Amino acid sequence: MTFLKKLFFLISFLLWPQFGFTEGDGLPQMDITTFPSQVFWLIITFGILYLFMWRTAIPKLRNTIEERQDKILIDINEAEKVKSEAEETLKEYEEKMQSASKQASDIISQAKNKSDAMIDEIKKKQELKLSKMLNDSKDRISKQYEESRQQIENAKIESIKLISSKFLNDLPSDEDIMKEIN
Repeated sequence: MTFLKKLFFLISFLLWPQFGFTEGDGLPQMDITTFPSQVFWLIITFGILYLFMWRTAIPKLRNTIEERQDKILIDINEAEKVKSEAEETLKEYEEKMQSASKQASDIISQAKNKSDAMIDEIKKKQELKLSKMLNDSKDRISKQYEESRQQIENAKIESIKLISSKFLNDLPSDEDIMKEIN
């Protein structure tokens, strides 16, 4: 398709001296004598648009994404740290219980059953605590992800509105912009 466009442009440009000087019927946008100036202004306009996007909109989006990624990584590292601390606490507890059971091996079976019940209860509490911490961390991460996604959507809409305001008198609504983006 691009090849056909280039070929059409080349043929039009080469035939410009033969057909371009005739003032006649037809559509004004098909007047071949104005093609070079139209191409020139097209290049200038899109060059300015490219520079604007390169200097303002894209760096803002990039910074927002990087900040959100950093926050998510920090939260993940914090969750892993909390998990490892909980595992260490659980290991320490288990080691202490093993030494206590060795010392109390001569105690009657009723005392052994009570200590086993205590161990199970504490393990369950630790597991519940660990599970709660992990779920809280996951909830925070998902909330921050949604917030960052919403901020990116808002930044896209604002960028499109800013660009549209340069070229259009009537700005599209947020819903229209979202329909076109998605």
